[in-house]
Amino acid sequence: MLIYKEKHIPVLLKIFLIYIIICFLPLSAYSLEPEEILVVVNENTTGSVALAEYYMKKRSIPLKNIVKIKTGNFESCSRSTYKESIADPVRKFILSNRLEKKVRCLVLMYGLPLKIATKSPYKEDIIFLENEEKKYFERLKKENPGSRKNIENKLVTIKKKILDLKKGETSASVDSELALVIAGKYPLENWIPNPYFYEFIKSKLIIGKDKVLMVSRLDGPSLKIVKSIIDDTLKAEKLGLKGKAYFDARWVAPEENNIKNYRLYDKYIHNAADRVRKSKRMPVLLNVLGEKNKNIKYRDVALYCGWQASGQKIDSISWQKGAVGYRLSSNECSTLKSNENRAGCKIILEKGAVVTTGSVGEAYLQSLPVPEVFFDFLVDGYLTVVECYMLSNPFLSWQMVLIGDPLYRPFMIHRK
Repeated sequence: MLIYKEKHIPVLLKIFLIYIIICFLPLSAYSLEPEEILVVVNENTTGSVALAEYYMKKRSIPLKNIVKIKTGNFESCSRSTYKESIADPVRKFILSNRLEKKVRCLVLMYGLPLKIATKSPYKEDIIFLENEEKKYFERLKKENPGSRKNIENKLVTIKKKILDLKKGETSASVDSELALVIAGKYPLENWIPNPYFYEFIKSKLIIGKDKVLMVSRLDGPSLKIVKSIIDDTLKAEKLGLKGKAYFDARWVAPEENNIKNYRLYDKYIHNAADRVRKSKRMPVLLNVLGEKNKNIKYRDVALYCGWQASGQKIDSISWQKGAVGYRLSSNECSTLKSNENRAGCKIILEKGAVVTTGSVGEAYLQSLPVPEVFFDFLVDGYLTVVECYMLSNPFLSWQMVLIGDPLYRPFMIHRK
C-alpha cells in the first residue's frame, strides 16, 4: 500500500528549472569518474569479491578502492549489525585513507543486506489498522458515488492513526543510510532531506552535499543476473540504448497548478513522458489507465515508469538490453532473493533491465524519485544514472535503493 504522508512536495516542475539547477551545483557534482567510486563487498558471501573485481576491471576502478567487510548474508539486519559490521568498517576505510574529498560514490555488491529492520512496539496495532484499511478500500470499490464520502473519511482517519504509530521509525535501506556514513551524528527517526534533490538545492539543510555520498547497488536474484547487468550496461552504453519508452499514468494530465498527492506524481509521469518525447531519443507511449491504450503491449521497452495499478503487466514486459525502469509503489525492493515475494525490482531485473529503484518498506509517496527529474536528466546524457537518481530522490536515511551501475550513461554516445 502506497501512503501519502502529510508533507507533500507542492511545487510543479517547470521546464526552465531543470536546467537552472546546473547553475547551483558545483562542477564536481557532474561526470562521476571511476576513481571516485568505492566498491563494498561482503567476504561472507561466495562470489561477491570475484564479482566486484570483475566489475572494477571492466570500469577501470582502481583495485585499491575495494572495501572488504564481513557481515551476515541476509537481506535484513539489525541496527547494531549495520553499525558494527557495515557502517563502521566503511567509515574507517574512508577516513584512514583520507578519502573524504576524493570518494563520491559507494557501490554495494551482491551479498550485502538490503534493509536495517527495527521492531515497532506497536507492530500488532499497525497490522490491525492496515487490515482495516484494506477492508475499507474493498468496500469503497463497491459503493456508489453518493455513499463514498463516509468511507473515504474513515480511510483518512485510519491512515492518520497508522502514521502516528509509525512516528519514530528508524528502519531504512542499508544504501540510503550509508549515503550519510561520513556525516557524523544525525536523527535516525524518519528521513533526512537529500541536499542534492532539486527542490533543496538552495536550502540550508542539517547535512550538506560535502557530507553525502551517492550510493548504488549491483545486486539481484543471482550472481549470474548481476554479471549480466554489468555486461549489458556496457554493451548498451557502447551501442546506444534502443527501444521505446512507456509511461503508465492514472489520469489525464491536469492543467491546474494547485495539485498534490497522487495527482501531483501523476503529473510528474506525464511530464517525464513529455521530456523523453522532446528529446527525440525514442518513441514514447503514454498509457492513461482506463483509456484506449489500456491493452497496450509492452515490447522493446527501454525506459519505463508507472503506478502499481499496472502491476499485472510487469511480468509480461519485454525489456531491451540496458533498459531502465521503475514503479511508483512501496516495497518494490523488499527483496531481491526470495522466490515467495514477487517484488517489482526483482521481476524487472529477472526480465533483463539493468537499472531500477524501489523501497525496502513503506516509503510514502513523496519520498519516491520524481520521474520528471530522473528521466529528463537521463535522456539528456550529461549525468550518470546515480547522479540522475540523487537529483530526483528527496530523502536519505530512508527506504530507497538504486540498483545498477552508477556510471551508466545510456545516451552518452549521442552527445554532440
